[in-house]
Amino acid sequence: MNDIQLDARAPVRPDRLATLKAGWFWCCMFCLLCWGPYVLVSKLGAIEVPALSMQFLFTIGGVPVAIGVLATRRFRLEKSPQGITYGIIVGLLSGIGGMALFAAYGTGANTAVVTVMTGSIRW
Repeated sequence: MNDIQLDARAPVRPDRLATLKAGWFWCCMFCLLCWGPYVLVSKLGAIEVPALSMQFLFTIGGVPVAIGVLATRRFRLEKSPQGITYGIIVGLLSGIGGMALFAAYGTGANTAVVTVMTGSIRW
């Protein structure tokens, strides 16, 4: 049966320990802890306000985070034109996708289904 261990008493493999010690793993866990409430609050907000308003408010809510990120970088911006272009494209796609997500939540559809169908817990 490949190399999958089904015995709960079996020792943890070294590669699993490495994963638990990796920085990316804990960033992913923190992301999940943030996006769980994000989905709930998005659903509640989308019921009360239209998708375009929700996207605007979402963007305003991101301003303090952006200022915090800039502050940690001592307000130095990136100089890579390619990286800046990719970042702007990600922002545009994220904004458009966010509006569609808020519109889907606003229809009253099942939040769990909408979240899974949009590739969430977040895009």
